[in-house]
Amino acid sequence: KRWPPLFRRGTWIFRADRPDGPFRPLADSPATPPAWMALDGTLWVEENRPYLVFCHEWVQTVDGAVCAMPLAPDLAGAAGEPRLLFRASDAPGAKKGPREGKVTDGPFLYRSPSSGALFMIWSTFIPGKEYCVLLARSQSGRVDGPWTGHEPLYARNGGHGMIFADLSGRLQLALHQPNTGPLERLHLFELVDDGQTLRLKGQE
Repeated sequence: KRWPPLFRRGTWIFRADRPDGPFRPLADSPATPPAWMALDGTLWVEENRPYLVFCHEWVQTVDGAVCAMPLAPDLAGAAGEPRLLFRASDAPGAKKGPREGKVTDGPFLYRSPSSGALFMIWSTFIPGKEYCVLLARSQSGRVDGPWTGHEPLYARNGGHGMIFADLSGRLQLALHQPNTGPLERLHLFELVDDGQTLRLKGQE
């Protein structure tokens, strides 16, 4: 199997005064390390310290990784080195071959207001389940983890999810499905947070 080509890829941070823009970069270079193929950055603030949680691309590493990097208070750049949180191969049932690409996509963090538990959703390919959204939990309750679980939350060829509360206060999972271009569409699924885990409503 031909390996995908390597090319420059990084996560930038943009700022705007309004939700509809215009957005402008805070710096003249990506926030992620310049030699890394990095993508899917998400902002996480913990004890008033901002972090960029992002993926180190599997195309460069074979076994994709999710990393956390502290940011400067103004978010304009890194304030420390990236730290490995976990790899794609940590997921139960993940591909195991030494030259099989193991994907990490779309990390997004969510803290349960009822228990304080810290969860992360992220996406990968699980043989027999196609493209999935997996749910992990930080055993320390902090971004540094350790992160355990990595069990499918959604396993119907869709992923790269985010979590938000709608105008009625209901918790929603947003993702694209199917994971087949150009057919991807936004789908919303109501979530249940019992403080110990997250589930799709109707699948409790």
